[in-house]
Order: sequence, then C-alpha cells, then structure tokens
Amino acid sequence: MTDIHVVPETDTIFWVRPPDYYEYDEDASGGVYMAFLSDLEPLCIVSYAPGANRFSKYVDVDVVGENIYWTVTHYSTTHDPDIHDKIRVTGTWGFAPTTFLSSSSRIGQLELDTIPGFPAEHVYWFTHGWPTLHRIDVDGLHEHTVLQGSELTGWFTVDRMGGKIYFTSLDGIERCDLNGTHRELLYEQDAMLGVALPR
Repeated sequence: MTDIHVVPETDTIFWVRPPDYYEYDEDASGGVYMAFLSDLEPLCIVSYAPGANRFSKYVDVDVVGENIYWTVTHYSTTHDPDIHDKIRVTGTWGFAPTTFLSSSSRIGQLELDTIPGFPAEHVYWFTHGWPTLHRIDVDGLHEHTVLQGSELTGWFTVDRMGGKIYFTSLDGIERCDLNGTHRELLYEQDAMLGVALPR
C-alpha cells in the first residue's frame, strides 16, 4: 500500500513506499518521498533499505507548522516486545527525523487536523489489535483515546473546522465530535474501505 498526500499550497506531493522485501530490485528502497507537481523528480526524505522489516506506511504534512509526519510499521514473523511501531517527524526543510510517538500496537492510518492557513493542533492515529482512534497535541502532550471498539475498521478523516471526525465501522460511515462524543451513523453499508473530505 502506498499513501499519497498532495499539498496544493506548496505545489508538492508526498508519498510513502514499502521497500522490496525480497530484493528483486536492489534500487527499490522504501521510504518517504516528495516531488514538486511541476517537476516530478522524486526526492527521498527518509529511506528504508530493500529487505527491511521496518518501513514507512502513512504520511501527512503540516505546511504552516513546517513538519512532515509518517508512521513506521514493523513486520516480523517473531514477536519482539521491544520493537514498536512509531510516528516519526521531520521538518519540511530536511531536519533530522525524530520519533514523535511509539506504540506497542500496530499503527494504522495517520492524520493531522490541518486547515488552510493554520498549523495542525493534533495528530490522530489508529491502532489495530483492539481497534482504537487516538489523539495527541503536536507538542507531544495530552495523548488520549477518542474512539474504541471492535466494530471500527480503521479509516477516518478529521474536519477540524466542522468539529467532526468521520470514520468507517462495520455498519458504514459514522461521525462524532472531535472528542469522540455524539456518535451517529450517516451512511449504512458494510465493507467500507476508506473515507475522505475535500481539503
């Protein structure tokens, strides 16, 4: 799976690519990439070598806050309690990447609550196992659970201006307030695979 994020304000596109696990292509490094839409010559922001068990999966960009966030997923046939999925962050101008957050659960989708002209206030992410949607301030404080339940399927999008989170469940598309309250079913249909709002 490749995650793509377009940033019209800066005429750029960001994407993530898993490495070639079997090393069929020795140049197939995974990582976080970016390019200008007017010149699609890719620039690798962070690289994961072919055959790596750990690689980037989702990416989001805070243009005003000048930061790029991405998830690092670890796949292995052995269980190692010391190996965690992570959310990493780097500046849009190439600062050294740092770990923003570490999770003992497998991290799924990642999204920032950006709105045009303003920096993000929170980072949202989904963890599998016991399905849970989390939120944390961009300064790394006040982490808490927004939603949880076995019927959550892991896809969501945040409407900060409208004060709502839209998400998929086994029932269909639902929404709730940014703190997880006032949950309601908007569209009833099973097997929902994703949800998005115009930005």
